[in-house]
Amino acid sequence: MIDGLKFIYEDKDAQSLTVWADDDDPYRFDSEDDFDDNAPLYEAAGYYCYYFGDGDDGAMRTNKSTVEIDGENFNFYFEKSGGKKGAGLTGEKDDKFYQSGKLLKADSDDKYSVVQRQLVKKTDGTINSELEVVTTKDSTTTEVYNMLDDVDELLSVTKDAGIEILTIDDLNSSAYSGKADSILKAANINKDLEDLREVYIFGTKDENGNFKASELNTKDYFLVNTSGKVLDSKGRHKDGSD
Repeated sequence: MIDGLKFIYEDKDAQSLTVWADDDDPYRFDSEDDFDDNAPLYEAAGYYCYYFGDGDDGAMRTNKSTVEIDGENFNFYFEKSGGKKGAGLTGEKDDKFYQSGKLLKADSDDKYSVVQRQLVKKTDGTINSELEVVTTKDSTTTEVYNMLDDVDELLSVTKDAGIEILTIDDLNSSAYSGKADSILKAANINKDLEDLREVYIFGTKDENGNFKASELNTKDYFLVNTSGKVLDSKGRHKDGSD
């Protein structure tokens, strides 16, 4: 009897199913970190996540469900009807986002977390260790969502995307002498430079190296709280010292 979480790929041409269990290497999902890291890889390959309970009956679950992973409980949503009945939802429902059924939300210790949306190439049954990120949506692409662990990871992925970032050290350097106040104002930061301990300003640079502050695209990067609610960019959100 099948039970637990499974990622399943249906090859309609061969009329066959490929099933991965949570402890199957190399793309395990028997811990929260492994699930968050590998679910997008399965998604790109055309696999859907299903839950067949904890071993009592093996019945496929639909709708909202609580799933235990590595001793912790997580909120999931599985399609209730249609051709994808039972498949974990990837995308938005009721103003919350899911990846392969798992609700994307911040840990209670973090209060807020950043989610990154990526458009990637489908790999049609082949699970690859890296995703091919693209910018044009068509029938060969799909969306995946990544929980970013901390500020360092956010800075890393935004730099990789070609986004310029100014730090407190940059603003205090001679290169931005006389410019820092106007940059802070353009970034809607209503504090003087000397009152800030840490700051990251996203933007672009022109051909002359002049920096222009701009918000991150909220379709590609958004903030969620501990309930999974998406917070709008106009709100003011504190985590510890402001």
